Amino acid sequence: MSPTNPLTATIYSAPGCMKCRYTKRGLTRLGFTIIEENIHEHPNKIQLMADIKAAELPLVEATIHGEPHTWTGYSDTRMRNLADTIQEADQ
Repeated sequence: MSPTNPLTATIYSAPGCMKCRYTKRGLTRLGFTIIEENIHEHPNKIQLMADIKAAELPLVEATIHGEPHTWTGYSDTRMRNLADTIQEADQ
């Protein structure tokens, strides 16, 4: 039996979303196992975005060594911070 990846993420995206594509690429490079879902098939996630007043995709629900992390949008800074968080958790 193979060990489970401690880095997992579900990315709720939409067709043609460049920030979604960048997020998926960045998380994959960091070693995440990715599940990508079309947000239009998940009305509860659309409602979550409305509730937290988030206006940009993707919506990301990630687990890093058992700890949940949720955010929206893409930024290079977030990817660098995630890399630091992962490195600290691995030590």
